[in-house]
Amino acid sequence: MLMLQLAKELFLTTTHGSKIQIIVMTKDDSKHKFAQIIQKYLEKLPLIILGTGATIPYGLPSMGDLSNRLKANISSTKKEWKQFVKDIDSGTDLESALQKNSLSNEITLKIIYETWEYINEKDLDFFSKLTQDSIVFPIKTLFTKLLQSHPKQIKVITTNYDRIAEYAADLSGSIINTGFTGRYFLNFNQNFQTFPTNQNCVEILKVHGSLDWFNKVDNTSFSVPLASNIPENTTPLIVTPGIVKYQQTHLEPYRTVINKADEAIMQASCYLCIGYGFNDEHIHPKLIQQLKQKNKPIVTVTKELSENGKKILLDNPLKSIAIEDGGVNKTKIHFFEDKKYKVEILDGNYWQLEHFIELWF
Repeated sequence: MLMLQLAKELFLTTTHGSKIQIIVMTKDDSKHKFAQIIQKYLEKLPLIILGTGATIPYGLPSMGDLSNRLKANISSTKKEWKQFVKDIDSGTDLESALQKNSLSNEITLKIIYETWEYINEKDLDFFSKLTQDSIVFPIKTLFTKLLQSHPKQIKVITTNYDRIAEYAADLSGSIINTGFTGRYFLNFNQNFQTFPTNQNCVEILKVHGSLDWFNKVDNTSFSVPLASNIPENTTPLIVTPGIVKYQQTHLEPYRTVINKADEAIMQASCYLCIGYGFNDEHIHPKLIQQLKQKNKPIVTVTKELSENGKKILLDNPLKSIAIEDGGVNKTKIHFFEDKKYKVEILDGNYWQLEHFIELWF
């Protein structure tokens, strides 16, 4: 808990001899206020939702980076691909561009392979750095702190393909549960595993698939940890943005994982969203339902709050706070006080996870 000084009381004496009390809020007062709000909202173990913004600090690409990679490495004379490139060049985001243009199976497969290779390369680069004791890894710090209280089990929903959450769970001394069981060649278990509550466990629900997951020609899925290349005669099980995304997720293992994610959202007491843009149709509806109908608290930490994120804040004013980049060494905090929407700028980079952790705990 934070030990911070109280607001200072000043008294001004008027020419008539009467005194006026003035409350001067210090930087520590403001920090203390938001620390208390966060601690209150997240007093029970939160469901953690990780978006792309959660892993960019570790060298993983943004959607913009991926757009540029696809443009540079995929060549096609097909009309729909040329229109896709034109849309990207005009400023359309990757998901919107892929939804607008119905691409052939051939181009879709190229996108899947190129996406896997790009993200896997960046993921393995970060993995190689984890042997360095000096590396800053706030997600691991977060897991370690949350596992210190009962129950020693964390649930994480992520739209990311990377293994950052798995690395953090492993380094925090936890059993990792993604639905696949085994050691080198893993198979999917639709029932998932359950573990005693006195064991550290991180359940990671990867609703769009994983770099480790592959599909064989007979449509059976398996998992190979830390593959440097796509195994022969397989396709990566990652759901790329666009129309195909909604077709693929009706199949296993996505269907079971999404159902588990729905259960986790409904059962959670509160939510901590890190780098999540509130744009995913597999997570968004159930989350909104719980916020509106159950009035559950939500804390959002991100570099830039999306328009959907702002809407969520306005729709759930009693128990919602969002923290984003406010400029050089500044944090912008969106919150409600006395039923009024307010924005306050706080000194410090509390929108960055390592500093948010300092504010929270």
